[in-house]
Amino acid sequence: MGSSVVVLLLATVNLLFGNAANPPAAKTGAPGDGTCAECHSGASDNPGSVVLVFSSFNYTPGVQQNIRVLLSPAHVPGLAGFELTARLASNPLAQAGHFDGPVSVVNGIEYASNQFSDSYIFPILGVNFNVTWTPPAINSGDIIFYVSACCG
Repeated sequence: MGSSVVVLLLATVNLLFGNAANPPAAKTGAPGDGTCAECHSGASDNPGSVVLVFSSFNYTPGVQQNIRVLLSPAHVPGLAGFELTARLASNPLAQAGHFDGPVSVVNGIEYASNQFSDSYIFPILGVNFNVTWTPPAINSGDIIFYVSACCG
């Protein structure tokens, strides 16, 4: 039986007032993390959803996967952003695999997030962000992805 990807979504859709260029790491809602609501002010008056779409639900050790992060607010905001981390289900305080591209690292944990260039315009139907993730080189069991998103 192959290992699977488990997704825990923290769809914190708040007004977005800062950190569009370089969001602080460790705000995914994962064990040991905070949430984006710690830095962003405003009421949660724009409920919506965040969805992760994987190129494959099961992973092959060491083989890259593309992940699309889809944000869909209830009404059109001005900015949008997200932060994503991958953890071992057997130890949610341990990193699972590696993200390509710019990442932040806190205590050995990687955090993929939007860059300013892809966060400042939010189309009426939502926004897509693309992330490349490489699973651990050996089968490590189930992986849990934690994601937090803001738009406003």
